[in-house]
Amino acid sequence: MAADLGRALLRRWQGYRRLSPADRGLAWRGALLLALTTLLLRLLPMQRVVSLLARLTPRAVPPAPDARRQAKHIADLFVAVANLHPLPATCLPRAVTLWWLLRRAGIDAAIVLGVQPQGGAVAAHAWVEAAGHVLGDPQRIHQAYSTILARFPMRQ
Repeated sequence: MAADLGRALLRRWQGYRRLSPADRGLAWRGALLLALTTLLLRLLPMQRVVSLLARLTPRAVPPAPDARRQAKHIADLFVAVANLHPLPATCLPRAVTLWWLLRRAGIDAAIVLGVQPQGGAVAAHAWVEAAGHVLGDPQRIHQAYSTILARFPMRQ
């Protein structure tokens, strides 16, 4: 058991060391912001948290020339970090964090909220879209959920 844990930690460390310095910084920002976002969403309404994070991002962020590729790269790296994060996070803090990381990179993205009936209850899910593409979730997620709030927040 301890040997398996040691091997798993070594693989993760080797994966981290292979990242570029910029990606290491992105991984740390993602990990720290995911913890902060999880805490803030327990204390404040989503709209307030998103407004606060939007104010922390410069308004005049230039759009990236290769925004689609960059958005996928950021999302893939963030999903890997979030999956290894010691604090469990639901879809909402993950979506808010990914939205903010994309916004900081100059990529216009939106948090989308959807619902799906499940038996006698309703399941909800939050995900991120940029330029019509789902990021950090399966591309067909929008087919499983009925959108109740899209294009939130609009770029400020």
